[in-house]
Amino acid sequence: MGCESSTMIKSADEVVPTASPRVGQAEDETNMATCSAEGVPSQITQPSCDLDANSYPASDSFHPRETPVSDVEDIMRLSTQKESEYPFPDHPVHQRHDTIYKRLGGSSKIEAIVNILYEKIMEDKKLLPFFQEVSLEYIKSHQVAFLGMAFDGPNPHKRFNVDIMVLAHARLIREKGLEQTHFDLFIQHFLSSLQHLNVPQLLINEMMTVVGPLRLAFASPKQSEELDMLAAF
Repeated sequence: MGCESSTMIKSADEVVPTASPRVGQAEDETNMATCSAEGVPSQITQPSCDLDANSYPASDSFHPRETPVSDVEDIMRLSTQKESEYPFPDHPVHQRHDTIYKRLGGSSKIEAIVNILYEKIMEDKKLLPFFQEVSLEYIKSHQVAFLGMAFDGPNPHKRFNVDIMVLAHARLIREKGLEQTHFDLFIQHFLSSLQHLNVPQLLINEMMTVVGPLRLAFASPKQSEELDMLAAF
């Protein structure tokens, strides 16, 4: 059917005619293959996919902050941003390969952060009452484990969320009035501890996107009721 005849050796004494492809036939078959693995004929080599440059945001659309994150309001704002909306083109969330835990320096760095953090907390008269009934060493070891889990380090729990934090602090919230203003003070001391150890600002910002949303766990019972009422409408 319009093809030049050629031959193929089937056995030592048998010759079977076969057809050579038309000009352009190979190109037509290649064009049948798509970037999707579904439906690609096994005899056709799947071509490499050229990604459309227009599918990526232009670099001009990113505008780095002029000042580093240094207050709770900014922390809360950053903590609600999706990774795709993060304003830093060179920020670790866009190009990270290791976990925050590894980039921070592992358990030894977290232990150093926690030691400085609780030195500051023990000098804060507004936070001290919440830590007086439990061994400081126990609290610090618990905090090291929590931060390791939060930043994807080795930990058997492998997860944490607002509900877990509410359960963990329920008695302090109910009996001692622990609330979001205390969480804000804690975060300020945490930030100060990171800066004291010269943790890069971009990494600090990323860490805040992890711990910032936990502020919701420290709403007072009255605030929780008001939020539930608003959610009902």
